[in-house]
Amino acid sequence: MSSMPKYIKLGEKAYFFYDPVTKLKVMPNKVYKIDMSKVPVKGKIKDALKGGHLEYAEKSEYVAPEGEVEVDEEEEAAVTKADLIVQAIEAGSELSKTKLKKLTVEEIQEHIESLD
Repeated sequence: MSSMPKYIKLGEKAYFFYDPVTKLKVMPNKVYKIDMSKVPVKGKIKDALKGGHLEYAEKSEYVAPEGEVEVDEEEEAAVTKADLIVQAIEAGSELSKTKLKKLTVEEIQEHIESLD
């Protein structure tokens, strides 16, 4: 599973920010969504966050670019897991609801595939 995205914006000490390694460009009055798992452990972004040139922003401040649909990964995972459980039950599964609750998503998927 990918890490949860973080939202960043310029800090009070900066007019703009650019990291040539990640190609991240941060402009005034905008909030950017970044995947911290793709940010180098040591690098310009982490240094800028520590030094106040960049700062974390709230998700509510982020405006998705036109055409991008913002999806909450936790909600999506919960729906997917619930859908798999419903599918297993509807498929005539011999598993009880109690056993289904203890299974991982992968185990449920394997069980559903074995019903075919």
